[in-house]
Amino acid sequence: MQESASLFEGRGRNLSGFGNLDSVSGSAQLKILLVEDEPFILMDIELQLQQDSHFVVSASDADKAIVVLRTQVVDLVLTDIDMPGSMDGLGLAAAVRDRWPSVRIVVMSGKQRPSLAELPSEARFMSKPFNNSQLREAVGTW
Repeated sequence: MQESASLFEGRGRNLSGFGNLDSVSGSAQLKILLVEDEPFILMDIELQLQQDSHFVVSASDADKAIVVLRTQVVDLVLTDIDMPGSMDGLGLAAAVRDRWPSVRIVVMSGKQRPSLAELPSEARFMSKPFNNSQLREAVGTW
């Protein structure tokens, strides 16, 4: 039986030095690449992240996300698994780990539950649906 990744579970470690520390709330302000093909879900997550003072760049598939990663520095990639295009979110997460090893990765899905072996090192999995506090914990606690 394969071990499944649970909510926020991964092979994480403390990666200090990412983002800017907000002196009022004490939370890190990150530049987050959000990759989600469902427009309403993308807008909802984007709004939640912006309300937490994060800067969000959005892409609707992995191919567009790779273009963003080639041209911009991001602190974290938050990607859905099931997406159209040349690769799914797990493929994108693996590519990010290989090409941009310092970028944090959170993989999310409401349909799949990848095993820890399927996630890149130091990546996390978050099951959909989730609430704002779960999202905040997934992207902000390393």
